[in-house]
Amino acid sequence: MQLSFPRCRAQRVVRRFLAGLGLLVILLGARTVSAFPQIIVQPFSTNVSSGTTVTFSMTVTQIFNVSPMSVLWRRNGANVPGTLTQVLPGSGVSTLTISNVQPNDAGSYNAVAFDSDGAVNTTNASLSITNISLLPVGNLFTNRGTITGSSGTGIADNFSSTNEPGTPNNNNIPGGAMVWLKWPVTFYPGGVATVDTQGSDFDTTLGIYQISTNNNSLAVVTNLVAIIGSDDDAGFFNSAASFNVTFGSEYEIGVDGYYGSRGHIVLNWSIQGVGLITPITQQPVSQTVLSNASAFLSVTVDTNADSSPVLYQWFNNGAFINPTNSSFTGVTNSSLTIANVLPSTVGQYRVRVQFSDQATNFAVFSQAAQIQINVQGNTHAAAQFKLHQAADPNSYPNGPIPLITAPVVGFTGTQIYNSFGSAEEPGEPNHCGKVGGSPAWYSCVATNNGTITVDANTPTYTNVLAVYTWPSGTSYSQLVPVACASTNTGFGHEITSFPATAGTTNYMVVDGLSGGYGKVYLTLNFVAPPTIITNPQSQTVQQGNNAALTVSAIGTPTPALQWRTNKVKYGGQTGNLLPIPNFQAINQGDYDVVATNLIGSVTSSVATLYLDSPLRFTNSVLTATNSFNFLLLGKVNTNYIIQATTNLATTNWIPIYTNLATYGLTFYTDTNMHIYTNRFFRALVKTN
Repeated sequence: MQLSFPRCRAQRVVRRFLAGLGLLVILLGARTVSAFPQIIVQPFSTNVSSGTTVTFSMTVTQIFNVSPMSVLWRRNGANVPGTLTQVLPGSGVSTLTISNVQPNDAGSYNAVAFDSDGAVNTTNASLSITNISLLPVGNLFTNRGTITGSSGTGIADNFSSTNEPGTPNNNNIPGGAMVWLKWPVTFYPGGVATVDTQGSDFDTTLGIYQISTNNNSLAVVTNLVAIIGSDDDAGFFNSAASFNVTFGSEYEIGVDGYYGSRGHIVLNWSIQGVGLITPITQQPVSQTVLSNASAFLSVTVDTNADSSPVLYQWFNNGAFINPTNSSFTGVTNSSLTIANVLPSTVGQYRVRVQFSDQATNFAVFSQAAQIQINVQGNTHAAAQFKLHQAADPNSYPNGPIPLITAPVVGFTGTQIYNSFGSAEEPGEPNHCGKVGGSPAWYSCVATNNGTITVDANTPTYTNVLAVYTWPSGTSYSQLVPVACASTNTGFGHEITSFPATAGTTNYMVVDGLSGGYGKVYLTLNFVAPPTIITNPQSQTVQQGNNAALTVSAIGTPTPALQWRTNKVKYGGQTGNLLPIPNFQAINQGDYDVVATNLIGSVTSSVATLYLDSPLRFTNSVLTATNSFNFLLLGKVNTNYIIQATTNLATTNWIPIYTNLATYGLTFYTDTNMHIYTNRFFRALVKTN
């Protein structure tokens, strides 16, 4: 097909415009054809025995583009390290080979292919291991089955599970699809047990419990004591927990899905019969601090199991913190102080603990705590690694004070954080049609209508910035794209602006291209034109008394106010309150307020001030429809009777309106003028 130059140019315009919404099409006559790469051959699900070599394969082609094309493989939504490869422009094949497959290699695999036009995902292909026993899980706690032995692996699913009343949240994370097992320890005098869900194909949470000794005979879900919880500790959104066990004790294992996620479960359990770990009873708490403020992290451990000293070592973003580093105090203690938190010290913190008389393989890590900076001092603001965490202030597990207590409201400022440890969740979209891998989410709701500009600065990697609304608040498929920015090919800024509606929560995500991660400076600037919330009130004033008018206005930046009288500036009056002492006839007139900020200006309605004496009619108007309008001026908080007659020579005055003049003003419209030749009005003070 031959295309003229103007038509090609039009196609490029359409391409760029729609790419901003994560959509990309080429218009050719009556047909619409995707310009993204297209998957020709999808990877296939496979069921194999342990020890087998498995290869997933996909074929991708480009319809119009001849730019370099790449493929990245994912497991349970998260990028598989080392699998990013380029394929030949035009068409190519990509494979993922797993040798000596084990149960913990199981899961949901897919590939994402991308070029300069955008990205497309293959369908999911499951890897299942056939020579694994079914687990006797119970959807109800009382129906739970038993696992035995010092080690084992089993499979199950939670597709039909719903949590019964009183079901605990593993690691304090909302679930909704729990399955239960019990594990009586009758084969070792004691030791260290490890339970994990490696090989599961969805985002699991894991909880280990015991039935309360106070009511040992009541084996019900509401009578459980948590031993340890876990989420995402085993990679690819799988969970793992280690804990000390004693002979003759029974341990209850609960596997749930993050916010009700469901899928196939692989559960692994084992016991090392010699050794003790140091139980962590209080995890470090994530926090946002001011620039150059200090942060304090601590853990509490249970030393009853061993009398030997406890060894501590803190880590920042996965790296050992040298005790000689002057930015930190307590690197080898239970408490860590970060003096003068700087962008270089934000990020993930964990502490490794172990009893000094135990082997290093019995050391355990605390849960991760995030340290972030908010430049403007909003210490309840935070970037979160999962969308649900940004939407639900109760979702963050670490500590009684969640990292984010509410969406950022009407916010203008900068959040500094580190995306180390982040991974894309199952079902998360390719933001702006780009391939990421280390997203962090931020929520913001505007206090009034305006414009939000978002600036994502990542000094060491290239990012993509996208904005969504999420009306349903349930799954990624229900995100509504609002804006995105992905044109910067180097390190640094992506910037986008979008209209914000009062009361609507916007979700911003900064993702590192091809899994890049590191420091992020996320700056939001919310601007809104002035809006008058409360207008000044017309009223009458007694001569010599003090009068006052008030107004309220909102806007971002906060608008400046200027009072006017009869449209002339009232000198020096720029506050919400306009006082007028010793009111006289010269002060009568029209008053209003002009509210102005950098975005625009707005004028309030006019408030007219009158002397309250004598009682009089004013502003009388006979309309084209023969309605007669007038204003009665009198004293405030006085009841007046308006009467009418058709003949001034008689005393037949008929009351037509009675009202309390709260502000001394009575507005009246007579719609019956068309039936009278003459009509006269008078007003009296109501005396009874």
